[in-house]
Amino acid sequence: MVIFLKRIVVFSDTHRNIDNSLKVLENLIGVDMVIHLGDHIKDAEELSYIYPDLEFIKIRGNNDFEFSTPLETVVEIDGVRIFCCHGHVYSKKSLFKIAEDENCSIILCGHTHISEIVTENKITLLNPGSISRPRDSHCSYGVIEIENGKFGLDIIKGVRI
Repeated sequence: MVIFLKRIVVFSDTHRNIDNSLKVLENLIGVDMVIHLGDHIKDAEELSYIYPDLEFIKIRGNNDFEFSTPLETVVEIDGVRIFCCHGHVYSKKSLFKIAEDENCSIILCGHTHISEIVTENKITLLNPGSISRPRDSHCSYGVIEIENGKFGLDIIKGVRI
């Protein structure tokens, strides 16, 4: 049996400063995908031009006005369903309900600029915080690794410009 590990980097709230995002992508080995959870989606577009071999998923935030970019999406990777949104139109309770209704194991949301991981009823919410303007003292981003339908996730803090 061949096993492929998928490594996904999750950024949010870059706010027109991609310096830390570039450092992460330059130094992290084996990245397959980047999910950008909004504020500012143009940053994700710029990163996708610099890293054309990476798959990018882009979600519109409350400071984004590119209406062709979705406010939310469900992504399925190796059997793991992920609900992605910026987070500004949902309460935590409603996010867990949506994830349950959509049969998702992971919720990704940003907006607060505060990193956190919360698990309820076998659904895990990951807020990567902000890679450029944190409100919890450390620039941060998320990493998800998926292999054979199972996942692990983490928040990496302390990225500095």
